[in-house]
Amino acid sequence: MKRKEEKSWGEWNSTTPLWYKCAAISISGTMVNYAISNVSTSGKVYTMNHASLVFTDDSVAYTARIQTPADDMGTNATKTFSYVDVVGDIESTASPLTVSVSDDDFATYQVLGTVDLSADNRRLPRCGRSRMRSWVLTHAAATPMRLERLEGMMETMNG
Repeated sequence: MKRKEEKSWGEWNSTTPLWYKCAAISISGTMVNYAISNVSTSGKVYTMNHASLVFTDDSVAYTARIQTPADDMGTNATKTFSYVDVVGDIESTASPLTVSVSDDDFATYQVLGTVDLSADNRRLPRCGRSRMRSWVLTHAAATPMRLERLEGMMETMNG
């Protein structure tokens, strides 16, 4: 399978043979793929139209999760995070993104809040204190999600 955006090839393989038949047809210059599984969906037909993207599987939105490594930003001092802004594409419809953090090396997670990727202002205020922090972004809407970065205000505490 060729990954068009990445211009690389990858192997599509599964321990369970899910797809019984696969076919593709060109309709008015648009490639539409059909896949039938007789193992896990009782023969249900799935349509994949690359010109009309949807972000669901059998009408359930995909969940995307981004988790950064734990980072102390080069110092063991405690940091205060005044706010964080989510920078990325502005969507045309409501598209919630949940921002969480782990301050204890992934043992627990705390939800800081949710921002709407269709809004111009995607700021979460008062993001707490931590010595080392991992950021977790979770998106489970049937809308696109293209993020560039998190940016914000952080102050290092003395002592």
